[in-house]
Amino acid sequence: MEFVLDVPTHPDSLKIIQSHARTLAEISGFESKRSGLIELACEEAFGLILARADKKEPTNIKFYAEITALALNLNFDDREIPPLPFDQENTKQLLSSLENYDLSHMSERLIGQAADKAYWQPLGRQGNRLQMVFYRNQRDIRTLEDPKFLQAFADDIPEVNAG
Repeated sequence: MEFVLDVPTHPDSLKIIQSHARTLAEISGFESKRSGLIELACEEAFGLILARADKKEPTNIKFYAEITALALNLNFDDREIPPLPFDQENTKQLLSSLENYDLSHMSERLIGQAADKAYWQPLGRQGNRLQMVFYRNQRDIRTLEDPKFLQAFADDIPEVNAG
């Protein structure tokens, strides 16, 4: 399933982003705590874009979402000034020590902790894209079916010669 939301770079759009993120997380089957983290990551992503937005001439942000069997993929496209590089691996190291906290990059750190993958992608003249991937819970295949409905293969089935 794919969803597209187009909202103006205005603080009032945050409520729309929050609601949309929460609904996408619920549809994807995430538990409450993870849904809250997904919503937080989207709030921070919108905040990063809003902070770089031109206040005199607001533009729109495209919020793309794709739900697959494996993940919830969220993309924020904007036309603002390119952001600083987003380094998710470095983020995890920085968070391990309180003395390394740098409030100017707190949003990137929060996104890095909430998402399984997150990175900025330059789109050339089309702007930038923040991509976030949230892997869905995978169940063991042995738990997908009730064992009382499963039957062993029969040994007495004749072979078919396809020749």
